[in-house]
Amino acid sequence: MESNATSLRLSAATFGYFHHEPPDIALREVGNIGFTEVELTAGHPHIDFRRPVAQVAAEVAEWAQTAGVSITTLNAAELNLISPLADVREISLRHYRWCLELAGQLRVDFLVLIPGRRSLFAPMPDAEANALFDEQLGALAATADRHDVTIAVETAPFGFMARVAEIRDALARQASDRLAITVDAANVLFAGCDPSQQLLEAGDLMSVAHFSDTWRERLAHTRIGTAEVDLAAYVRTLHEMKFTGPVVYELADGQHPTEGLREDAAQLRALGFALSP
Repeated sequence: MESNATSLRLSAATFGYFHHEPPDIALREVGNIGFTEVELTAGHPHIDFRRPVAQVAAEVAEWAQTAGVSITTLNAAELNLISPLADVREISLRHYRWCLELAGQLRVDFLVLIPGRRSLFAPMPDAEANALFDEQLGALAATADRHDVTIAVETAPFGFMARVAEIRDALARQASDRLAITVDAANVLFAGCDPSQQLLEAGDLMSVAHFSDTWRERLAHTRIGTAEVDLAAYVRTLHEMKFTGPVVYELADGQHPTEGLREDAAQLRALGFALSP
């Protein structure tokens, strides 16, 4: 790998620490491994959005300072902006608005957003799902602008907007410069797409890159080099694009992630990412 590979901004996600460690310990663990940037998953059981944003922001800032890391992206979990149930849509909207305010107080540039979940067996029609998403995203874009945060809509394996082209079309329907794309290498491979090609399709809207390993026929966010994602090609494409946004290793396979992250550090260095010794 060429020496300029160290220009990629490597982050570790805290998502895999859910149900294993509290959030302050999760940040400390990834900091001890050598990551200096972190994607904080802002959902239960780590983060309670029913609490005042200012209190949570102060706690997170203290945890990050103690761990020696910076929060570069926020993510959320278990939300559905296009649920057939209005109450679920409303709580998802409130949670994302809360996360945008939290990102603003922490001076985090990006909030990663899953467009929604659609039933595999009785899927909501495209026109209805897109109309709901357009309404929700428009409301969130206005909130993002107030807090100086960019929403990076993620390619998601939940039956709705699994490919970059679908997200680009949705963003084109909005009149906002606060919207961008997160390409998740594992998610798009599972959707039958080439991760590197999806990066190129995202083009100038590409703002956050997620990676982990998966199988084409079985979705996972498992350790790199254990399944079918061509991570070296994904990284080469990011360099070809002169990508400067966060690149997030999202290891979440049900196991305690510290050992896997530590052992994978050697492969990450071989790919050109800079971690401390």
